[in-house]
Amino acid sequence: MTSNLRRCTGPFPALLLLMPALAGFTPAYGQGVAEHTTSRLSDEAWSRVKLAVALEAAPDHTFCSRSIGWWLNETRRLPAPTTLSPITIDGDLTEPLDIPEGTSVHVRGNVSAPLRVGQQSEAVIGGSITTTGRVDAAGITTMYVHGNLDGVVTATGWMRLVVRGSVHGEVRTGVPTMQLKVGGNLDGTVRPEGKAALLFLSVGGYAASAVLKAIDSHQYNEFHAAIGSSDLAPGIHPLWTGRSGFVAVAGAGARSSGDNPGW
Repeated sequence: MTSNLRRCTGPFPALLLLMPALAGFTPAYGQGVAEHTTSRLSDEAWSRVKLAVALEAAPDHTFCSRSIGWWLNETRRLPAPTTLSPITIDGDLTEPLDIPEGTSVHVRGNVSAPLRVGQQSEAVIGGSITTTGRVDAAGITTMYVHGNLDGVVTATGWMRLVVRGSVHGEVRTGVPTMQLKVGGNLDGTVRPEGKAALLFLSVGGYAASAVLKAIDSHQYNEFHAAIGSSDLAPGIHPLWTGRSGFVAVAGAGARSSGDNPGW
């Protein structure tokens, strides 16, 4: 196992940087502005990751709740229950790692190797899932990726996945539900891992009609999509397969370039 793996056993001070939440259709932390790293994120950069996760968790208390609880105890400098204690990777994940069920994992860098998380678990990734990285999730899982998704994420059960940057890789959805939120562009692949069930998609940036049509071709029982911009006209569109669901497009526009300018 890599030397940058550690299990947190006690509280330590956290730097929390305040930033305004942006109103409107785009995510509160800014549309498609992803933060890459080739090594360990600084404490300042990690604080921005924590804030972004908290902004996602505010309207949904189930999202990364263990991580939020752990960080709150850090801030208060209070002992945290061992049930909240995350497994922390102090930099890039470059070797395969299995996380037991009921555990949270914090990666202060990129995921460039296979990461397996058990059910009732959560993952916070401070960088990107690179082309050599993949995450396999079982059961109920919540996951936040601060950078881009260039590799593969596979869910066999219920998952809420938030990608702050763009999805260029592949998301394989499970049963019963995948809730996928993309802050940047979606030009990768979304398809079921086995049976097509329920898919709820939000894209703050651009998603082409061809990408959306390809997703719909898998005939999900329900597929709802809210898209920032597309080659589809602004408005509400029925699905190409005629199945239950719709595609809502907020505005017209071309795909934005440079989805990783950093902060």
